[in-house]
Amino acid sequence: MGKKILLTKIETREQDPRVSGDLVDCLTLSVLGSCLRKEGLHADLYVHELGQSSEDLLRVIDYKKPDIVGISVKIFNARESVKAGELINKKFPSIKIIFGGLQFDKFFANFFLKKYPFAKYVVVGQGEKTLPEFVYKLFNKKSLENTAGIVYKEKGKVYTNKLRAPLTKEELDSLPLPVTDLIEDIDFEKRKEKTVQIRTSTGCNAFCSFCYNQEGKWVGMDPERVKDYFKLYLDKGFSNFLIVDNNFIGPDQKRAEKIADIILNLRKEYKKEIKFQFDGRTDSFGTIREGFNHGLLQKLVDAGLYDIFVGFESGNEYDLKLMKKAIFKGQNVLDQHLFFLENVKKYEGKLTITPGFIMLNEDSDLTRVKQNIDFIHNNLEYQLSPNIYRYLLSFYPGSTLTKKKIRPVQNYPDFESITEKIFYGTLEPDYKRTEIAKYANLLKKVKERLYNSGRVISYLERERRFSSHEKEKIHNTNYKFFMKYVESIERGLGKKQINSIIEEHNDYFLNFLRGHASDIENLTNRENDSASKEILGLLKKE
Repeated sequence: MGKKILLTKIETREQDPRVSGDLVDCLTLSVLGSCLRKEGLHADLYVHELGQSSEDLLRVIDYKKPDIVGISVKIFNARESVKAGELINKKFPSIKIIFGGLQFDKFFANFFLKKYPFAKYVVVGQGEKTLPEFVYKLFNKKSLENTAGIVYKEKGKVYTNKLRAPLTKEELDSLPLPVTDLIEDIDFEKRKEKTVQIRTSTGCNAFCSFCYNQEGKWVGMDPERVKDYFKLYLDKGFSNFLIVDNNFIGPDQKRAEKIADIILNLRKEYKKEIKFQFDGRTDSFGTIREGFNHGLLQKLVDAGLYDIFVGFESGNEYDLKLMKKAIFKGQNVLDQHLFFLENVKKYEGKLTITPGFIMLNEDSDLTRVKQNIDFIHNNLEYQLSPNIYRYLLSFYPGSTLTKKKIRPVQNYPDFESITEKIFYGTLEPDYKRTEIAKYANLLKKVKERLYNSGRVISYLERERRFSSHEKEKIHNTNYKFFMKYVESIERGLGKKQINSIIEEHNDYFLNFLRGHASDIENLTNRENDSASKEILGLLKKE
């Protein structure tokens, strides 16, 4: 039997409640698997699901008997991925382990290989071209010296090869369709309830300082090739799609319109409703000076677009400039946010806008925090989950903010500790103001008490279980409590008084959800979500 590689990811998160239907999260493995097989390499795929034990992982590896294991790493599963690698190395020392994913730029790949003796190979950047070449050379014991896009270790020394250029449009269009191994076992009748991921572009044309994507290069797949991806899954019985592009529309609205036309025709061809969602910016449909492209958005909605995740990030211009959210010099991003929101009101009831928000950054003050809370309340209609109010800044490998964080401390004793925390997604922002540090700690307590309620509310909102009156009441209640939290810091209230406000907030949500106990029970039975189980248990106790 020929040599083979097993591609795996360690799932550590429950599904995003905004996604309609059970998400089949397998795109990365499926794309890389197809690229490996195109080059005649034997590739198996395995998703280690949330709740499975380490023994389950080792049993799969013992059964598959791969020569190489490839592990996909992101910020939310970095720690578990490293543990998995250590376990595999201990149990099967002859297996070579390749790490890759968004957690690795050249700097963090070097740090990782130097810190962990068992780790020897990392793919940096896009893996579609790099991984097949890398695996072929490992299988055939060829020199790795000229393999672009890898960092590797030999005899204790770490070597950093040149980066591989991002995929060109021609390369993106010519990639083989994803393999479907990970969806074949799903009952055909149940597939219409599932959501699958597809990718239609790479990169982003913006330079947000907190984002890992700093090349400013967006590459869009040809619409006719996008059609092949939709048809692949439609033929398999799926009709719900999560487009995972960093910026689906990017700088090419005409491409997006052609894709909308294609989906409209596919709805007729397959005689079924197609639903999809994607990520975008408030200037995706046009800037203030260009005007808003209602024709494009209307066509996308007609084709089945039901949700756009939009990175607002802040409700004040000072923070937005700090985050480099502008798409061109001199752009007032806050005005652009308001322009976008005013224009999408037309699609209320057909389209939801899910906002991305960063409530605090290292330079925040309480005045700007209140501006952010006001912005959410006054402009982002019916934000029912309290979770949007408490998202803090994260440091992603490769981002401008992360590089600024690392550069000044490279010769300090705590350099390794800071780098490790960034890699595992646990580094706390170093707030300039004491009151913001206190507010950040308060928000952590709010998360501990209200996170599950927020998830359940997001699920029920997705299923349209709330009346307009209920939604308005929750929206206003969240605003009232988060303003109370800020005021508690301004007034210097003690821990006991602050905890009392948090408990009052939590009690409000439990009392509200009591009226939806049957909906939550149905949700628990259907989604098997830990948050709904806990809330249902609390309601039954009372």
